[in-house]
Amino acid sequence: MRMKQNNLIKISDLCLVTVISQCFPIIDINKNNPRRAEFIFEDSDELSGYINKFWEGKLTIEPRTFFNQIKNIKSMIYFDTG
Repeated sequence: MRMKQNNLIKISDLCLVTVISQCFPIIDINKNNPRRAEFIFEDSDELSGYINKFWEGKLTIEPRTFFNQIKNIKSMIYFDTG
């Protein structure tokens, strides 16, 4: 799921976040919902293009890179900053 707000885009799909975070920095993580984190990215035409390519099955990522990045993303979700 993704939502646009101002110049930011919120994405909660773990696989999508894992892939696009290789090229686009995560601005913030909204953890208000204990069941689903929202990763916030700066919206751009380039990011929208990557997202479209992801859903069309036109992006590729090396499997070990994907695995390592998903571990990093999960660490970000469960890391308690409070």
